[in-house]
Amino acid sequence: MQHQKKAYVFGLSAVLAWSTVATAFKISLQHLTPAQLVLYASISSTLCLCAILQWQGRLAALWPALRQHWQHSLLLGAVNPLIYYLLLFKAYALLPAQEAQAINYTWALTMTLLSVPLLKHRLKLNDALAALVCYLGVLVIGTHGQLLTLSFSSLTGVGYALASTLLWAGYWIFNARDHREPVLGLCLNFMLSLPLTLLFCAVSGELKPVAWQGLAVQPMWVGWKWVLPLSCG
Repeated sequence: MQHQKKAYVFGLSAVLAWSTVATAFKISLQHLTPAQLVLYASISSTLCLCAILQWQGRLAALWPALRQHWQHSLLLGAVNPLIYYLLLFKAYALLPAQEAQAINYTWALTMTLLSVPLLKHRLKLNDALAALVCYLGVLVIGTHGQLLTLSFSSLTGVGYALASTLLWAGYWIFNARDHREPVLGLCLNFMLSLPLTLLFCAVSGELKPVAWQGLAVQPMWVGWKWVLPLSCG
């Protein structure tokens, strides 16, 4: 029961972190570009995940796992956090937080739909109806109720948000075949994504000093929204 209570505490804390992260995104994006935000949030997440491994007494296992899985980790790290969060943060930069978050949270439904061609799952009638209702709701939010005029705050922002759901859903479908230990695997993904993110920022001219206000909120929040769900296990 003690472990179950801890799981509930961590689970509810994770819900709190995830539900308020949209506000943190918008605050940080007032001071950072999407690429800078990906960079500093990835650093924060990597440090948090390394701290978990150290606390569990498994930090020494990181190097053998890196030598064994570096190619797989590099590929997954390029997808998440680099490409996925670049798309997502661009969406948040262009859309109101409530719109971007509502669209992004349809990733679970997108994953259900993608599992049909990728995993050969069968789509039930209830699933199809739920998908229709869900995406109709996204359309209502995105157009502010102006369904006939299709008036979006930013059509480009909506495109980025929808692309992020597609990428995120695909990532978790292929991640289901990942046999690495979860904390080690996620830590490796973030570690190997950092050089790619640094290179992207350097090429785009975004490796420069940033305002402390952008660093004060988001990197910590992104780090803890990864840590808390892992702690539930």
